[in-house]
Amino acid sequence: MGMVRRMEGDPGLGLLQTVPLVLGARTRFGRVMQFASHLTGPLQARGLAALQGREGPYWGHNAIFRVAPFAAHCGLAPLPGTPPLGGDILSHDYVEGALLARAGWRVRLDPDLAGSFEETPQDLVEHARRDRRWCQGNIQHGRLIGLDGLAGWSRLSFFLNLCAYAMAPVWALFLLASLLRPLATGTEPHAAFPTGFEGLVFAVICLLVLPRLAALAHELARPGHAPRARLLAGALAELAFSALLAPILLAYQIRAVLEVLRGRDAGWPASDRDGRPLTLAEAWEATGWVTTLGLAGLALTVAAALGSLYFVLPVFLPMLFAPVLAAWSSRGSAAGGLPGAGTERGVPDVARLRDDLLSA
Repeated sequence: MGMVRRMEGDPGLGLLQTVPLVLGARTRFGRVMQFASHLTGPLQARGLAALQGREGPYWGHNAIFRVAPFAAHCGLAPLPGTPPLGGDILSHDYVEGALLARAGWRVRLDPDLAGSFEETPQDLVEHARRDRRWCQGNIQHGRLIGLDGLAGWSRLSFFLNLCAYAMAPVWALFLLASLLRPLATGTEPHAAFPTGFEGLVFAVICLLVLPRLAALAHELARPGHAPRARLLAGALAELAFSALLAPILLAYQIRAVLEVLRGRDAGWPASDRDGRPLTLAEAWEATGWVTTLGLAGLALTVAAALGSLYFVLPVFLPMLFAPVLAAWSSRGSAAGGLPGAGTERGVPDVARLRDDLLSA
């Protein structure tokens, strides 16, 4: 009702987006995603709302919009050409929000609107399958940057959506160039790690750690926060698990970008939100290629840049154990979930209602 009242009170507001928080996670992978959503999601949403203003994001769900302007301005014709770069726009929601803003309607994100939830995939493999569709849709946004009449922030959003996936192979090429540099310069393989590698390692640490530190400080300053010990334990567990998953998800993103460039269409596969434990054989079938990639990376490091081995282990070692991580994280989480789950405001009641509806 709060969303309806705000729409009625602002005749120029075409779409109002809330901040959906993850609920219903039942596996280790899902619980980590749920904890991260509740810890970092609200703070990130506040920053995004402040930056985007009246040209805010639309994520395709957990929002309310005026039907008449949406129907009048948001009809999406297929892009010229064949999929994956042509055809139906897969990441359609951002485009619809941009078209509403182009027509003069405000598209706003209100982070203070609470009580909005969503479910996510319960295992790494299903998450990567959904991310593959997002990759194709975001790369399609590159064809829309020059669309006539778009607001400046809408163009920037399309560019950033494209970069979110395009940077994965760029990062990999930078890593490869750093490892091969000793061969090009005649440096001994056991010499100190290549110049430029320090900046790469520092950038990755900042990207992983600083947003989480800011969110943790924000949560600790909030009245009624979870007990500090539980919250800190949960934040450390989430950071460690995310650091293990990051190289594996990076490999999936690199493959996704290459598939799009090779003309392979992902389509729109159904997303499995219920999940089931993966056997080790199933996990190997889905992620064994990541293990092979990790082995190749380690072999190249030993042969060409042994001095950098210590610094690339956090990248290649999790890739070696990708099947084990995928299978283990798809198992059910213990009661109470991840330590520090007290950040998950309102989830128990909503999750209980969901279970009651499913069993009715």
